[in-house]
Amino acid sequence: MRNHHQIILPSTEDDFAERIDDLARRVERLIVSHREPEYFFEERSEIVDGLRRIASEVLNG
Repeated sequence: MRNHHQIILPSTEDDFAERIDDLARRVERLIVSHREPEYFFEERSEIVDGLRRIASEVLNG
């Protein structure tokens, strides 16, 4: 049976929670605009990048 230990992250848990919450809000507002279709893809790329940075910090400490 594996022991479950709390992982201590280099940033505070509140910091990670705020960053993830911000990305979630951006996803909620993300829509394709017929006037500016490129905005959707740019914003989506920035959100993906933000999520990958957080994942990397968690995985690599």
